[in-house]
Amino acid sequence: MLVDDGIHVSEDFISSIVDGTFHPIGVNSSSIESKYNTMPLYESNGRELQVLISEYSMNTILRSYIDLDKLDYEDYLTSDQILALIEDFEEPFGEQDEVLMVIKATPLDKIHERYHPKVTITPEESIYEFSLDIHIMNPFNIEIDAMVM
Repeated sequence: MLVDDGIHVSEDFISSIVDGTFHPIGVNSSSIESKYNTMPLYESNGRELQVLISEYSMNTILRSYIDLDKLDYEDYLTSDQILALIEDFEEPFGEQDEVLMVIKATPLDKIHERYHPKVTITPEESIYEFSLDIHIMNPFNIEIDAMVM
């Protein structure tokens, strides 16, 4: 149960409520729901320090990472591996040993608000939902997409 004054101190632990907005100035966060759950709780089996960050804060952090283009992953695939995604990849590009694949979070201005990122925190799990773009780059010019999914 939340403590009325936001801070509770006992012989075993200290509990403090901290909430924040973690996105650049000027970002519209009106679509992020400010719904707080019944935490922080004291977990008797926990460690010396326990931290809970609200769903609202996690949502603003996730949106900031996407706005700042920080969620990306790169790897090299062979054309044989790409054939699982693009059946005729080798027709224009031939057999390739290294083809760059880039996975990025889809920019928020490119998707409908219904598909904007969302973090859901429950006692059982935390779920991070966001859209991705997968770029298979042209093996002859990695500045050009061969395919975007």
